Amino acid sequence: DTSAHSVDSSGGSDVPKGSANAFLELFSLRRTRNAIYVLAVFAGFALAAWRLHSLFSDRQRLVEDAKATASTRAQSAVNYVERTLDVADLLAASVTDYIAREGGLATIHIPELQHYIAASARDTAMPDYIMVANAGGEPIAISEKADTPRINFSDRGWFRAHRAGTDIYIGGAVKSRLGRNIVYTYSKRVVSTSGAFEGVVDVAVQPQQISDPSEREPGMPVVQLWTPDGRLIVSNFMAFDSHGNLLKQVAPFRTLPPAISGFLNTSDHDLIVAYRKAVGRPLIATVTYKRAEILMPWDRDAEFSSALFVMVLLAGGLLARFATDLADNDQRARKSLEATAEALGAALMQRNLLLKEIHHRVKNNLQLTSSLIQMQARQFENDAVRDAFRRTQQRVIAIGMIHDVLYNDDANALVDVRGYLERLTTQIARAEEADRRGIKTTLDVGDIQLVPEQATPMGLISAEVLNNAYKHAFPEGRTGVVAVTVKEADGEIELSITDNGAGYTPPEQAKNSLGGRLIQTLTTQLHGTAEYTRTDGTAFRLRFRKSMVRPLLSTTKPQA
Repeated sequence: DTSAHSVDSSGGSDVPKGSANAFLELFSLRRTRNAIYVLAVFAGFALAAWRLHSLFSDRQRLVEDAKATASTRAQSAVNYVERTLDVADLLAASVTDYIAREGGLATIHIPELQHYIAASARDTAMPDYIMVANAGGEPIAISEKADTPRINFSDRGWFRAHRAGTDIYIGGAVKSRLGRNIVYTYSKRVVSTSGAFEGVVDVAVQPQQISDPSEREPGMPVVQLWTPDGRLIVSNFMAFDSHGNLLKQVAPFRTLPPAISGFLNTSDHDLIVAYRKAVGRPLIATVTYKRAEILMPWDRDAEFSSALFVMVLLAGGLLARFATDLADNDQRARKSLEATAEALGAALMQRNLLLKEIHHRVKNNLQLTSSLIQMQARQFENDAVRDAFRRTQQRVIAIGMIHDVLYNDDANALVDVRGYLERLTTQIARAEEADRRGIKTTLDVGDIQLVPEQATPMGLISAEVLNNAYKHAFPEGRTGVVAVTVKEADGEIELSITDNGAGYTPPEQAKNSLGGRLIQTLTTQLHGTAEYTRTDGTAFRLRFRKSMVRPLLSTTKPQA
């Protein structure tokens, strides 16, 4: 029976029609469209997950950046007030010594005292005025006024503290009764030869950039200086009552942690409070940020992202009807991302250019300051005064070279130590006429780069030591060699400056040596150690840990 099978013209058997249809169905338009729908939904959720992760990463970054900025500003505030109070302490001590030399306040000639403190106040631009008050709290001499006003300070807390036996007192900010300026004070007790209380020398210091709290904009930090018992000295945002007294503010701490710096745990979790203790003085700087304010850009970004996600969902619904437009949408999205990347690249390039311009302007300003110092020095005939001006000028030049190096460096973040020290040693050797005196300077510096926060104090220390070597180690007629070496090993930097001269007394061993105090302060700032040794000449060594901070800016040169 041949009806059971059908034979084609070639003699082969038929292919089952069901198998062919199933094979074609796998590549049908409907299945392809469904696959596109699934991929689109998956891509939408993946994009949402990525954006959520990115948002929370950005949130953490904003908080960490605020903490880092707060710590840096606390350190800067402490450094500034320490320098300011050092000057105030020198002025107060100078006036008390003068009073003692003149026999005390009971016998001193008041016009001569007023002339002396007026001249002392003009020596520095930092204090607002100097005042001397007697044991009754009445001012008897003021640097800015030949005739003292009829006021009395016996009701002031700082005066009562001195009368009770306190030698030195740092007073909180007030609106000065002698003017409209805001000042805080550094005062010193005056005693007679018998030890009896005679009065007070008060140095008023005018802080910079003080504003009313109502003028603070969201995101701006509050920088405050406190005593350990919670008394506010000064802040960048302050309010005063009708008598010019600072309105009482509650300290953000009850007891301070033992560490020299860190962050305070406050009852208000919205606050980020960094603190830094002053070395050698009972002062604590705090910098406060409000978390909600620094996260305002993040909140706006999150709202925008939420709206964007809703729009993506709507687009996904529309994609169900217009699957064929997926390729076009993908192309448009790709172009948008490329445009965003180009915009970000242009913004980064602009930021680099702006930072270079800042370094350039700072360098120019420091050069101008150096020239002014040199002009001022010419007005004095005293060699010691001229030498002090010259050394101050070299310190300014040392700082200015840092900004010059950063301006000419594409990286804009790290300082090449070799190039910096080559310029610095050349400048100092030329100023000290080393070639004429037969003094040779050698330099052995490895391939080392430092952040400006470490390169600047190291350069200032180098300038101080080199000045001392040229000035003291080689008396007139003696020749020799000054060797500068910088090495790095296991993350530690060692600066060595040696000479084969006649030897000299290290500056920190000299009484009232500004250079010695400067070296000690800068060494403390570097968290390092410094020492002098005497063998065949004098050797100075400075050691400190290298900061591992990474550059914040791109090192890629902009394309022409």
